Amino acid sequence: MNEFPVFMYGLADGMCVPTALLNCLTAIFDPFRLPPTAVRTIYRHSLDDSQARLTSDEAIERIANEIDRLGCGGSQRGTRFQCTAEYLAGRQVTLEKNGPIANAIGREGTAMLLLCWPRSVMHAVALLGLDDRYAYFFDSKLRTHYRPKNGLTFLHTPGFVRGPNLKVDIDHLESEDPTRFYALGPVKDRQAVIFEP
Repeated sequence: MNEFPVFMYGLADGMCVPTALLNCLTAIFDPFRLPPTAVRTIYRHSLDDSQARLTSDEAIERIANEIDRLGCGGSQRGTRFQCTAEYLAGRQVTLEKNGPIANAIGREGTAMLLLCWPRSVMHAVALLGLDDRYAYFFDSKLRTHYRPKNGLTFLHTPGFVRGPNLKVDIDHLESEDPTRFYALGPVKDRQAVIFEP
């Protein structure tokens, strides 16, 4: 694990997927152990819709597969980059104990999850930790202020970059209601990418 991660906020609308993926890798790897080809893979496939505003399901899966191949290869220009990446969809995307996401987090991994957002859009966040009651995220959406919401706790002050900035009750998160802010939503629409060192 990277002992001193500095997480990023999105630079523009629609940047949540590439930013969340980079934040997941930032949590695991020291900056000099992350090969530029992993960063290039994320940016090359992201924002692939016709208006360059969203990242498609296919692109997310392609990114996970390429990073997994890159990480399984062992070394890149003298740096050791060992990483597994796996795309999950549907019933695989749950925070149940002994599920793939909880197991990855337990082995010092991270996960990018797509969560429900207003206007039927999904929003990507980096899952950094889990306990029996809460999931801890870094959300790359920079806010100028936080409003309390049921099941959600915004941590720290806006602009904080050194750890989780959002805590979500797991019962809230597991909701299948597509109108529930920061929920996984309907099982058929769920997506995630897990990373392990």
